[in-house]
Amino acid sequence: MLTGYGTHALEVEVLKEGAYAVVQKPVVPQVFLSVVTRAVIRREVDQAGSNVLSSERQRLLSRLKQIDEHLKKQIDDSKKGQYET
Repeated sequence: MLTGYGTHALEVEVLKEGAYAVVQKPVVPQVFLSVVTRAVIRREVDQAGSNVLSSERQRLLSRLKQIDEHLKKQIDDSKKGQYET
């Protein structure tokens, strides 16, 4: 969910309703792209379920972890005003 008026209560509500993430405006394009990329990979992992080979599942989960770490850094940097494009 993308919002310009996010509150903690709204965030909790929409996540319970099935939103993947809540992104508040103004949006840093690279942060938004990371959130969307992570959502797509997570969906692939979830849809594949037990049908995916263990090695492929591990590869996707490893990629998710990399994206998570990069996304956390982007968010921290943007909060500090240090974000570089």
